[in-house]
Amino acid sequence: MKKFLKKNYSKLIIYLIIIIFSTIMIFPVIWSFSQSLKIIGLFFEYPFRFIPHPVAWENYPGAWHVGIGHWLNNSLFITIISVIISTFFATLTGYVFAKFNFRFKNIYFVVILATMMIPWHLIIIPLYEMVVKTKLVNTYTGLIIPFTLSAFGIFLMRQFITIIPDELIDAARVDGASEIRIFLQLIIPLSLPAMATLAIFNFMGTWEEFFWPLVAGNADRVKVVSVGMAGFVTAKIIDYNYQIAGAVISVLPVLILFIFLQRFITKGFMLSGIKG
Repeated sequence: MKKFLKKNYSKLIIYLIIIIFSTIMIFPVIWSFSQSLKIIGLFFEYPFRFIPHPVAWENYPGAWHVGIGHWLNNSLFITIISVIISTFFATLTGYVFAKFNFRFKNIYFVVILATMMIPWHLIIIPLYEMVVKTKLVNTYTGLIIPFTLSAFGIFLMRQFITIIPDELIDAARVDGASEIRIFLQLIIPLSLPAMATLAIFNFMGTWEEFFWPLVAGNADRVKVVSVGMAGFVTAKIIDYNYQIAGAVISVLPVLILFIFLQRFITKGFMLSGIKG
């Protein structure tokens, strides 16, 4: 036993650290789920019980009927459309910067990267004025447009596509394939790991966005779950059980997406690296 501990001492320390930090990070999730199953009278009980008694499963249908269902549908629609558009155009632009040579190419790329340093709230006013002038306030289009382009996405896809051998592209051109066909049938299939990584980042960023939907889409018909939950807290301040149940429901899409795409995310990071 002593020999085993001595031989695997460093691994045991690493595993112990991982377990401790994992427990700390997952505790709020477990706490929220436990609280979402309590009746309102036991919400602030002391001492705290992880397994509530009685279990109030009716909190979830109640939260859904209060408005979570409609907000969730809006968030899913806006987020999915934004992710599809932003991932496609980031891949297309990344392919151009990775495999084509043109005048001022490096300057354009640096300018795009420089936009990552501009705070989001700095451009919110001119962006809102553009949406107002085009009459897109309180519309799905107005909520989707700001998330259809991503400087980080262009950077990530450019880094990944750089490692794709030029010989594959040249061979496709020799066989008579057009540039569009090369992009759709060669670049996209080979870039799926990086595209999955970018998709989940875009999904999380769009799903969790609060300020822009609050400014440009506060009408009930286009209200997203983040804005709806904030208003729900104000309007239904005593219904803590519905609030926590709604919060748990709002987390599920991101959690499910990560579970299904985690292998692509890991592979995307391993293959893209920081190659310039």
